[in-house]
Amino acid sequence: MSESGYTDTAGRAVTLHEVDDGNWRAVADVAPLDGQRAHAPARAARRPLLSMHGGVWNSRAVRVDGRVVGQVTGARDEDGPYGIGGLPIDGAEQGRGCRTGGGGRTVRTAGGARDCRVLRLSYAPGNTAAGRLYASLGSRHGGHRERGRGRGRGRGRGDGRRTRRGAGAPALLRRAPPLPRATARHPARRHGGPSARANGGAVPGMRFPRCMTTRDDASFHVLPGAAGSPVLLHVPHSSRALPPEVRQGILLDDEALERELDLLTDAHTAELAARAAGLARERPWRFVNRLSRLAVDPERFPDEREEMLAAGMGAVYTRTAHGRPLRAGDFDPRGLLGRYFAPYARAVAEAVDDRLAATGRAVVIDVHSYPSAPLPYELHGDGPRPPVCLGTDPFHTPPWLREAARRAFDGFGGTGLDSPFAGTYVPLEHYGRDRRVAALMVEIRRDLYMAEPGGPAGSGAEALASALAVLADAAAVAEAGA
Repeated sequence: MSESGYTDTAGRAVTLHEVDDGNWRAVADVAPLDGQRAHAPARAARRPLLSMHGGVWNSRAVRVDGRVVGQVTGARDEDGPYGIGGLPIDGAEQGRGCRTGGGGRTVRTAGGARDCRVLRLSYAPGNTAAGRLYASLGSRHGGHRERGRGRGRGRGRGDGRRTRRGAGAPALLRRAPPLPRATARHPARRHGGPSARANGGAVPGMRFPRCMTTRDDASFHVLPGAAGSPVLLHVPHSSRALPPEVRQGILLDDEALERELDLLTDAHTAELAARAAGLARERPWRFVNRLSRLAVDPERFPDEREEMLAAGMGAVYTRTAHGRPLRAGDFDPRGLLGRYFAPYARAVAEAVDDRLAATGRAVVIDVHSYPSAPLPYELHGDGPRPPVCLGTDPFHTPPWLREAARRAFDGFGGTGLDSPFAGTYVPLEHYGRDRRVAALMVEIRRDLYMAEPGGPAGSGAEALASALAVLADAAAVAEAGA
């Protein structure tokens, strides 16, 4: 099934298509913004799989001018009405009206079923963006609650109401983040420490089986890129999320915790990586930490090898950026290390191994940001703070990769090497042994693209994402050992 007639705010055609052999990989790549994780699964792939094998969801790919940008799922509720259970749009495409166009197309398609008198649009109460979207499509709040979710009611075909389409449909505003094998960093790692861094019948192919809820509990996610790309964009510090059991062990009150997260979160770097992936000629793979570094810092050594233990900021932080107590003095980090640190390190190693098996090489680009003024915890914060700092390793950072990064970011006022942070992120089994694994750290000074500390992204973000895409493309085409 392919249906047209709706457009986004740029006038591009928005259509729905069955998830099939030709587009399922692109659908599986769809990932919302990190700040939306409370309301959306990390990956769009789960519901298409349930559609195919579980008889639960009916899924469609949302395409804009022929390219997959999102995915919509529908189901038929236990008491009869049809329902829309999710409309994730890839973070790189948000803010352009794709969700409004896709939602309008879906409402018209589902609402066109002969027996559809009410179309339920389910969303979490805190998901105000979804509420605005559904209201713009002609729904009204039905006052129902199910599994902690609010429901709007869209009119079916028998009500004679039409949803807005084309240029008249309001754009969905992009939501700002609210801001969830050992790996080694080379000595002089970032932040100063050493490390080895349906049933409707009337709509062909459209079925609405009974609803169920899903939950994605992973504390990280791997977002697939092109099958032939060796590049892995690693984003370890972009999230502010803390599981309840982790929050309970932190001594700060809520206001102080928010300030600490403002200082220590590499805000918007997941969005920069997502946008870069969308702009790149050959889409890189992404490995994104869904939890704040205040849960565990996956880039630290988990033992006495970690220099930052002197500042109370090893793999599990016990001190704040200003040296104040973050956790109790007798806090045992082993629980957090076992639950979060070890699985993360194993997964990064597996992601690198996958690129090696698929392409014969891997390029790990570590995506970070850092404050324009040094924070008290930085052990080596007295060096230069260039617009873009490139962290390198004498074994794993070949000259071609360093030069490609310099060229890509040269338009932002210059780059510097290994100051104020240095090192790269390499799985331990490859560190210092396997030259097929190249690595580089990109540290972007925050005043280039956002309001410090912890503020919204500014106009510089798009240009930086474009530069990161240029670097990813250069790394994808370079020959190993060049």
